[in-house]
Amino acid sequence: ISALGALIQKTNTQMQNEIDALKGQIAALEKNNSVKESQVGRSTPKEALKEASEDSKEVATTNAKINAVIANLESNSTQVKPLETENIQENNATKAQNSEISVKEQKPKSEQIQKDTKETKPQENKESKTDLKNKKLSEVFKEGEEFVKSKDYESAEEYLQFAIKGNYKPARGNYLLGEVAFAQKRYEDAIYYYKTSATRYDKADYMPRLMLNSAKSFNAIKEKENAKRFLETLISLYPNSSEAKEAKKLLK
Repeated sequence: ISALGALIQKTNTQMQNEIDALKGQIAALEKNNSVKESQVGRSTPKEALKEASEDSKEVATTNAKINAVIANLESNSTQVKPLETENIQENNATKAQNSEISVKEQKPKSEQIQKDTKETKPQENKESKTDLKNKKLSEVFKEGEEFVKSKDYESAEEYLQFAIKGNYKPARGNYLLGEVAFAQKRYEDAIYYYKTSATRYDKADYMPRLMLNSAKSFNAIKEKENAKRFLETLISLYPNSSEAKEAKKLLK
């Protein structure tokens, strides 16, 4: 898009330069005509007719050049408009992808919650069964939540991924995706989604469950130290929660 913008600007500059040059020629012709008109009385009829014919040819040539420039400008304008329209339609999604860590870019296949963890992508649905573009993101997200409750995990992931890419409730959306992955025993993916959710908003009411399931996921992939750290932190931060009670049992 940047390259196209630079090309359009360059083309427009060239067109403008050509137009300015043609305007200069027209001004020169008008000035020349004015001088010749003032000299009509001093020219013979034959000379005057010859000069008029030459002026007519020069004007016709200049007009042809102007028409060619205008046609070129109109052609460029026609080619650019569809792309601009497409960019406007995709503007919100593009901003969302630039403003936060993209799910596509940093989904891990195996990771820890520490900063030095390697991150790869978990598998996503490659094809969308439903055209969601005509729906409001709030509706898509709500339906995604309902799919989680009904354990339609494939549809839930599709809908929630779509809402998150539109930058709608990314914290809760990633938490729910973590729940989906956890229910499907995709523990590495669950850890990624839980981590992403916590970095978006760590004061949410679902944080105790997020931490408990993170610990269980680490335990499932044999990372005992991380699991223990999460359980201890959960008990420390939310001592009165039901998740903390379960965490104490798991520590024992």
